Amino acid sequence: MATASTEPTESSDNTLPECLVFPARKEHTATVIISHGLGDSAKNFAYFLNDLKDHPDLGHVKFILPSAPIMSVTGMRGRSIPSWFNIYSFNYVNRSEDEVGLFRSVGWLKQLITNEETQHSIPSNRIVIGGLSQGGAISILTTLTIEKPLAGLFALSTYIPLRQKFPEASIIHPIIYPCPTSNYGRNIPILWCHGTGDQQVICKDWKQLAKTLAGQLSIPFVTSDHPQEFPTEDRGTNSKDSDGASQDKARLHFRSYEGMGHCTEESELLEVAGWIARRIPGEA
Repeated sequence: MATASTEPTESSDNTLPECLVFPARKEHTATVIISHGLGDSAKNFAYFLNDLKDHPDLGHVKFILPSAPIMSVTGMRGRSIPSWFNIYSFNYVNRSEDEVGLFRSVGWLKQLITNEETQHSIPSNRIVIGGLSQGGAISILTTLTIEKPLAGLFALSTYIPLRQKFPEASIIHPIIYPCPTSNYGRNIPILWCHGTGDQQVICKDWKQLAKTLAGQLSIPFVTSDHPQEFPTEDRGTNSKDSDGASQDKARLHFRSYEGMGHCTEESELLEVAGWIARRIPGEA
């Protein structure tokens, strides 16, 4: 098992919280950035990620786990806990959202990606980002707005942020994503994992909204609810175009887990590890 180190990593506004870093066990040729959920920490979240970060096919990968700052969360009666942005309500489908806080955290993730490029010579198309719940939400927003290619996004028991920016949006007829989606954001493979027993972020609601998002991005939507080999198109071929972007066809794969709640479990993380290994294989 790789030994973790805690690194203070500066963002453009010098406020990025510390990151827990697990160095690659072999030659470092790819990076995964994983963001925890509301009220958690990188140190605690890392305990549940052993099946992912210690996977035998990911020895070439460095794992970075940023920790959210402590802030007052309105939806929890002002309680101060680790949070990537303020949550005004826990009605995930219809609620007002902390747009400033969301984009502050997105800026941090983008800076971590830039740091990997400039400080460690890891190209962005060898970087996968993802997270659980609130951490998944900032990863989704980062992916949709980034101006460079990424190898992939994995979203665990999460939701799409800023859907309700315009009043006409609803679960029945979601609007086109209100944030400026980059060309690269429309070409990044997405794996969305969600438990059918999730009582906080309801699986059936977000399965439909994930399908809508795939349609808005003009990428295929694939769904599965039992262990199976991922579609051939979900496997990274490591082919590149002239500017380094992967030529693999982007798609959104929604994987549901029967009975799983608002959490992670071993079978889910093993599948995520396999998906990551196909997106960023050991031979760059």
